Amino acid sequence: MSSSLQLVLSGRVIEVMPNGVMVIEAVRDFTVGNDRQTVVMRGLVRPGDVAIDNSIMSTSITSMELEIKGKGSVADASSRPNILVRTLLKLLSF
Repeated sequence: MSSSLQLVLSGRVIEVMPNGVMVIEAVRDFTVGNDRQTVVMRGLVRPGDVAIDNSIMSTSITSMELEIKGKGSVADASSRPNILVRTLLKLLSF
């Protein structure tokens, strides 16, 4: 069995470091079945990596932290990360 997931996250700059590197954060909520999932992503971005439309590829984010929180029966019953978490970690690993 194979699954995949692709997300587009909207974020904001929460800090600009003295060297110009930006600390960014993005949060997105979504529902999978009866489970509510929240993805929180934080990382560092160089100004030169920001495209003209203010987008950035995940491969250009350094020191990325990805947190996935779930609420619902699957999240409560699962002791290891669910398929969504495992898929996101696979997609966003470098």
